[in-house]
Amino acid sequence: MSKSLIFRIPNIHCSSCVRLVEQSVSSFKNIEDLTIDEKTGIGEMMLENDSNLREIIKAIDEAGYAVELL
Repeated sequence: MSKSLIFRIPNIHCSSCVRLVEQSVSSFKNIEDLTIDEKTGIGEMMLENDSNLREIIKAIDEAGYAVELL
């Protein structure tokens, strides 16, 4: 069963930022879907499981974007 994770990335402001975040997590096979609104920075991630959630957040952080779980 998939889990939905709602989050905010405050320093996203354009489609290039969204692409960088998408690329930073592209190697995680348990991410089924990822959408991020470039205007608000609010996104949703559908996860097959959240066992590696810390690693996913770390990858986004290493790409230069902080994640706030909502």
